[in-house]
Amino acid sequence: MSYIPTICLDFDGVMNTYDGWKGVNELFQPREGLKAFLVKLQEKNYRVVIHSTRNPTKIISWLMKYDLGNLVQEVTDKKPSALVYLDDRALKFEGVFCDAVIAEIFTFKTHWEKKNA
Repeated sequence: MSYIPTICLDFDGVMNTYDGWKGVNELFQPREGLKAFLVKLQEKNYRVVIHSTRNPTKIISWLMKYDLGNLVQEVTDKKPSALVYLDDRALKFEGVFCDAVIAEIFTFKTHWEKKNA
């Protein structure tokens, strides 16, 4: 069995047009370019896993509604092992805890928070 690299995508703010919590039933629209992005990953034989604090069943229904279900191999509320994590609430850790990291944390804003500011 050969190694298949996993790409782990966050749901809210990455896959969809999330711009702040609107309730458990608001899953927003797919972000522009999402389907083409997922197709490219599939063509290169990446395993795509969606992770979210949301109910995985709701996300699976959302994927099916937008004809994306066949492009994703798993939806989970756990953080799986992956080659790369794509998340709108992440900082890249460079191996050193320092004042610059603290400053980034204290001033952190997601892309959609910056847009709405």
